[in-house]
Amino acid sequence: MDGKKGLEIARKEKPDLILLDIRMPEVDGYSVCDLLKSDARYAKIPIIFFTGSSDETAVRLGERISADDYILKPFESSVLLEKIQGFLN
Repeated sequence: MDGKKGLEIARKEKPDLILLDIRMPEVDGYSVCDLLKSDARYAKIPIIFFTGSSDETAVRLGERISADDYILKPFESSVLLEKIQGFLN
């Protein structure tokens, strides 16, 4: 529902991969990614930003905070599945 809740769930469940929107209430996706990637317990969880923003500044910020990849909306489901499989293999 929001970034704060997503962060709580990620810390509790340690998922194999996170699809993360940039624009969320409470805590944005950049902050969630930065908090997880800067903590050794969660740093190796691949994070894929799932966003409608193709702005170069947004992409560079995601790279700076160690996002693993981007999927831009609209998207092809085959591309999404391919990227997920690549990170999980």
